[in-house]
Amino acid sequence: DFTDSGVGMSPEIQKRIFDPFFTTKGTRGSGLGLSICYGIVSRHKGDIKVSSRVGEGTTFTIRLPMGLEGGREKPAALAHAREMLAARVLVIDDDEVFRSVLSDTLLQSGCTVSQAGNGSEGLSLFAEGEYNLVITDLGMEGMSGWDVAAAVKEQSLDTPVALITGWGAQIEDTAARSRGVDFVMAKPCRLEELRNLVQQAIAMGTGAPKGRP
Repeated sequence: DFTDSGVGMSPEIQKRIFDPFFTTKGTRGSGLGLSICYGIVSRHKGDIKVSSRVGEGTTFTIRLPMGLEGGREKPAALAHAREMLAARVLVIDDDEVFRSVLSDTLLQSGCTVSQAGNGSEGLSLFAEGEYNLVITDLGMEGMSGWDVAAAVKEQSLDTPVALITGWGAQIEDTAARSRGVDFVMAKPCRLEELRNLVQQAIAMGTGAPKGRP
């Protein structure tokens, strides 16, 4: 356990402290520290929890498996881990910081990740390999996320495409699907939301070869 006697946190803040880019420090904070810690602990099959009261301080509890006990996981947990390890994700975003953090989060969850800084570069990578999921930003110079989604579907109709954007709450699912986007998520996304996204993409499958049938 790690305990301080600081100002503490409200229940609402405690729910979000491990989310990438979430910070209470304004422009002084990046919101990356605790999300990186969470990823490191998770990658070692551990658990990190927080307990805090406003005005009284905060306690972080980290639990890590020891010896052979760490290998005695439930079948459901093992199946989930195998799914994440099998997932191949292409991340396309012209914001280098967000792209790197998003990719690191996916890597820490066990995915294989390729990165591209624009739509053209992303489509070149997509043409060279097979992916379970393509994640793209919306507003990018030269080629928008809509353009990327359409081009991906042109090559592989069954490959899921996720649009992650600051305008996510304003995009209707029906309109998105009509333009080749299967999932829409708002920036910044939460860790659990990102993992659920990968699981849903895996469940959809990528059975069709590239090129329209």
